Amino acid sequence: MSRAKSVFYGAISGILTVAGSVVTLEGVRLTIAGHVDDGVKALAAGLVLLLAASVDRFESLKGLSMEVKMRKTIDEAEVLIERLRGLSALTGKTLVSLGARVGRWDSALSPRESYALACEVRQTLEDAGVDQAAIRSAITPWAHVMLFDLAGLATNAIHGELNELLKHRMPSAARDDEERARLTQALELRDTLRINCQPGDPLTTFPQRLRSNLERAMPLLPGDATIALRERLTPWLEQMDYTAKNLDLRDPEQWFAGLMGSRPQ
Repeated sequence: MSRAKSVFYGAISGILTVAGSVVTLEGVRLTIAGHVDDGVKALAAGLVLLLAASVDRFESLKGLSMEVKMRKTIDEAEVLIERLRGLSALTGKTLVSLGARVGRWDSALSPRESYALACEVRQTLEDAGVDQAAIRSAITPWAHVMLFDLAGLATNAIHGELNELLKHRMPSAARDDEERARLTQALELRDTLRINCQPGDPLTTFPQRLRSNLERAMPLLPGDATIALRERLTPWLEQMDYTAKNLDLRDPEQWFAGLMGSRPQ
């Protein structure tokens, strides 16, 4: 039945095409012969017949266009599904890793593992087309921890110098009120140097607040120690500035080396 219908429509289309061509040619002949009005009418009639003969072709083209659009939509959906699979795999891997560590003494991710996970999450979200604001929101908790650890690297040296100061000056502080006040201030700074910059603070203010605390401690130290400490602290403070702005590590290997021995690698 479908074949007979197709043959029938094909025959009708052929007849209309032949008729349209004949009438169009007649219109051209009449126009050339000077019978413009009759020629225009014949041309119009011929074009109508040709158009009627090609209606099925227009429908085919329309169907082809819809098929192309549908194919494109399907391809985009397949890409999105693949990205969601990747995100699901990453989520599952992370949950299994964290679950396996619960109750262990080294349950926290090592700095290297934590950084690799943050980079993988960022890349997966970018591939999935997530907007940058949402990506920054997802990465910010990791950046807070990184800044806190970097702050520890920056303050460890100051802690050491303050401890030495307290150890050597404590006997004289018992006899000198000014020295006792100086050591009391050093003791307070030692205990609050890093605490005043908690991970809950805004990222943009974290490095500045730590700098302020470090500058308060510098006058309590000997001049030669201050110069050496400034040179030692500068790289870590620059790392913190970069991390606070970009939610990334400028020099991961330098940071991993700095933490060697303080956390599992």
